[in-house]
Amino acid sequence: MSGQEELEENEQQLLAELREISNRSKASSRFFEQSTHSSFSKQEADDSQAEGGSNFLQSNPEKGQFNQYWYSNHTIKILLEAIQEILPERAGKKGRVAFLSTPSLYFAMSESDRSSSYVFEYDDVWQKDPRFVFYDFNKPTEIDENLRGKFDMVVIDPPFLAQEVWENYAASARFLLEHDPLDKNLDKRGLIIGTTIRENKDIMKRLFGAEPCNFLPSCPNLVYQFAVYTNHDNCETLKQVNEELA
Repeated sequence: MSGQEELEENEQQLLAELREISNRSKASSRFFEQSTHSSFSKQEADDSQAEGGSNFLQSNPEKGQFNQYWYSNHTIKILLEAIQEILPERAGKKGRVAFLSTPSLYFAMSESDRSSSYVFEYDDVWQKDPRFVFYDFNKPTEIDENLRGKFDMVVIDPPFLAQEVWENYAASARFLLEHDPLDKNLDKRGLIIGTTIRENKDIMKRLFGAEPCNFLPSCPNLVYQFAVYTNHDNCETLKQVNEELA
């Protein structure tokens, strides 16, 4: 076996191990079951993100049955700053964000910042929020038709790593975005920020035209390292190194 073949085999083994860890609770997971069920102000965001992120993390313990792993408070802050940086380039339009399986980001924003955004979640503990939408990735386009094409950006953090899961989230993203995430014109591109393992680089490129960023998110209770992907050409915020992981 050549060195390149051995490297590729090792990468495949690692990916298989990571997926096994991710799907370790499959008997009760969303992946295998059949379910039955803004315009961002920089000053406001700076004042609210640290408190909002901390409050969310303290009030919402991770639930193993939903494969929940929350970002650290610092990662929440940086990802929200990245959203703030990218959205003002939307030709003066009020930024509209769909947060898919990313409640820690949505609820870290101030109420006024959330006014043009929605959180799409399977865990209905937050269902009383006026912009909560129950979301099952097994049914990626079973979403209120009134929300079709209403968003400039989709932020995604699936509970599982598999390609099939990402393909479902991509179908949801295409349903929700006003513009195609693969459009070559940045001004017309539906924007994506997503987090997953580095080994999913090709999947993220194919589905969204997204590339990995320098900034690596911290999920304190996750046993492997995620990367941040975006299809925005030049996000300065995500070029920095995460000080928590340096």
